[in-house]
Amino acid sequence: MNDTEYATHQDPCRARFAEELDGLSPARLLVKLYDLAIAHCDRQERERLVSTLTELVAALSFDHREVSMPLFSIYDHCIRQGRAGNFGDVRAVLVQLRDAWSQSAQALESRPVPVPVETRRN
Repeated sequence: MNDTEYATHQDPCRARFAEELDGLSPARLLVKLYDLAIAHCDRQERERLVSTLTELVAALSFDHREVSMPLFSIYDHCIRQGRAGNFGDVRAVLVQLRDAWSQSAQALESRPVPVPVETRRN
């Protein structure tokens, strides 16, 4: 039994959460991370908030610096504000980001999936 299987075996709640995440698109996984960070703000869970924000930073692809650097700056700001206990400010930022990612995920999901065209040789 690997570590993930052991952890989910020991904690049924964690197992349900793992099942919920299984098969989600990357955009939907980001939305879930935002939901989690927002919940930590609501409960004023400083360390968990910082941990979730750190996961958002880790998810950035710095191959696309024009997108990743502004997000990195926002996440860094939120980490500092979260450590300072400014949960309302962090929550406001995260809600806006979450809504934008949710709209993007929805747009991607509603887009028709291209079907490969078979090429035939004469």
